[in-house]
Amino acid sequence: MGLVPVLMLSMHSTLRIDDEKIVLSLFPVWRRTIEVTDVVAVQPRRIQARDMQGLGLRMTTDGTLGLVMRGHDAVEITVSDGKRYVLGTARRAELLRVLAAKCRGRR
Repeated sequence: MGLVPVLMLSMHSTLRIDDEKIVLSLFPVWRRTIEVTDVVAVQPRRIQARDMQGLGLRMTTDGTLGLVMRGHDAVEITVSDGKRYVLGTARRAELLRVLAAKCRGRR
Protein backbone atom coordinates (compact mmCIF):
# COMPACT_ATOMS: atom_id res chain seq x y z
CA MET A 1 0.00 0.00 0.00
CA GLY A 2 2.85 2.39 0.68
CA LEU A 3 4.42 1.92 -2.77
CA VAL A 4 1.79 3.87 -4.73
CA PRO A 5 2.15 7.12 -2.73
CA VAL A 6 5.95 6.85 -2.92
CA LEU A 7 5.81 6.41 -6.72
CA MET A 8 3.39 9.32 -7.07
CA LEU A 9 5.65 11.58 -5.02
CA SER A 10 8.78 10.53 -6.92
CA MET A 11 7.37 11.19 -10.41
CA HIS A 12 8.84 14.12 -12.26
CA SER A 13 9.30 15.02 -15.89
CA THR A 14 12.60 15.90 -17.53
CA LEU A 15 13.65 17.14 -20.92
CA ARG A 16 17.25 16.96 -22.09
CA ILE A 17 18.49 18.28 -25.42
CA ASP A 18 21.93 17.88 -26.94
CA ASP A 19 23.29 18.11 -30.48
CA GLU A 20 21.99 14.66 -31.45
CA LYS A 21 18.91 13.84 -29.41
CA ILE A 22 15.96 15.02 -27.33
CA VAL A 23 15.20 12.88 -24.30
CA LEU A 24 11.77 13.11 -22.69
CA SER A 25 10.98 11.24 -19.51
CA LEU A 26 8.44 10.88 -16.77
CA PHE A 27 10.57 9.26 -14.11
CA PRO A 28 10.29 6.38 -13.18
CA VAL A 29 7.71 5.08 -15.68
CA TRP A 30 8.41 6.39 -19.21
CA ARG A 31 11.28 7.58 -21.40
CA ARG A 32 11.48 8.50 -25.09
CA THR A 33 14.50 9.51 -27.18
CA ILE A 34 14.00 11.51 -30.37
CA GLU A 35 16.86 12.00 -32.79
CA VAL A 36 17.25 15.70 -33.68
CA THR A 37 17.49 14.72 -37.36
CA ASP A 38 13.98 13.18 -37.13
CA VAL A 39 12.30 16.44 -36.05
CA VAL A 40 10.33 17.98 -38.92
CA ALA A 41 8.45 20.74 -37.03
CA VAL A 42 8.50 22.57 -33.72
CA GLN A 43 5.71 24.98 -32.84
CA PRO A 44 4.13 26.67 -29.84
CA ARG A 45 0.87 25.23 -28.57
CA ARG A 46 -1.59 26.40 -25.96
CA ILE A 47 -3.10 23.66 -23.81
CA GLN A 48 -5.33 23.20 -20.82
CA ALA A 49 -4.86 20.25 -18.49
CA ARG A 50 -8.53 19.40 -19.01
CA ASP A 51 -7.98 19.25 -22.82
CA MET A 52 -5.34 16.61 -22.20
CA GLN A 53 -7.59 14.81 -19.65
CA GLY A 54 -5.31 15.76 -16.79
CA LEU A 55 -1.64 16.08 -15.99
CA GLY A 56 1.12 13.56 -16.58
CA LEU A 57 1.69 11.39 -19.63
CA ARG A 58 -1.43 11.67 -21.81
CA MET A 59 -2.51 10.37 -25.22
CA THR A 60 -5.01 12.59 -27.03
CA THR A 61 -7.70 11.47 -29.45
CA ASP A 62 -5.67 12.82 -32.41
CA GLY A 63 -2.69 10.60 -31.50
CA THR A 64 -0.53 13.28 -29.89
CA LEU A 65 1.37 12.17 -26.81
CA GLY A 66 1.48 14.83 -24.14
CA LEU A 67 3.94 15.17 -21.30
CA VAL A 68 1.99 17.73 -19.32
CA MET A 69 3.09 18.69 -15.85
CA ARG A 70 1.60 22.18 -16.11
CA GLY A 71 -1.04 23.75 -18.29
CA HIS A 72 -1.22 26.67 -20.73
CA ASP A 73 2.15 27.02 -22.49
CA ALA A 74 3.48 24.08 -24.45
CA VAL A 75 5.67 23.11 -27.39
CA GLU A 76 4.63 20.58 -30.01
CA ILE A 77 7.31 18.48 -31.71
CA THR A 78 6.47 16.59 -34.91
CA VAL A 79 8.83 13.84 -36.05
CA SER A 80 9.34 12.28 -39.47
CA ASP A 81 7.16 9.24 -38.75
CA GLY A 82 4.20 11.56 -38.05
CA LYS A 83 4.20 11.21 -34.27
CA ARG A 84 3.63 14.36 -32.27
CA TYR A 85 4.66 15.20 -28.73
CA VAL A 86 3.30 18.07 -26.66
CA LEU A 87 5.46 19.30 -23.81
CA GLY A 88 3.92 21.55 -21.18
CA THR A 89 6.51 24.04 -19.97
CA ALA A 90 6.93 27.21 -17.98
CA ARG A 91 9.75 28.26 -20.36
CA ARG A 92 8.16 27.88 -23.79
CA ALA A 93 10.09 30.67 -25.56
CA GLU A 94 13.43 29.29 -24.40
CA LEU A 95 12.49 25.72 -25.36
CA LEU A 96 11.30 26.83 -28.82
CA ARG A 97 14.52 28.76 -29.40
CA VAL A 98 16.75 25.84 -28.39
CA LEU A 99 14.79 23.26 -30.39
CA ALA A 100 14.64 25.47 -33.48
CA ALA A 101 18.40 26.06 -33.37
CA LYS A 102 19.25 22.38 -32.82
CA CYS A 103 16.86 21.07 -35.46
CA ARG A 104 17.65 23.71 -38.09
CA GLY A 105 21.39 23.31 -37.56
CA ARG A 106 21.25 19.59 -38.44
CA ARG A 107 19.46 19.91 -41.75
